Amino acid sequence: MGTVTINMEEYQQAGIDMSVLKLVISKIEDLPPLPLIVQKVLTLTQTENANTDELTKVISNNQALTAKLLRVVN
Repeated sequence: MGTVTINMEEYQQAGIDMSVLKLVISKIEDLPPLPLIVQKVLTLTQTENANTDELTKVISNNQALTAKLLRVVN
């Protein structure tokens, strides 16, 4: 199971009540894992040297995601 890192400063700047946010997070018992394609895309987009060729290759190998992106951009 992966670990989620939350930048609390961003939430504070947005005016979100931190005690409420912490309460909500503490009540989350189980979330389904992200699909592998989502994990790959997130990893690629969060690296400093990410390039569009790698991202294109990962996305194009997933027909469902490719179809959704094409619907969005058209």
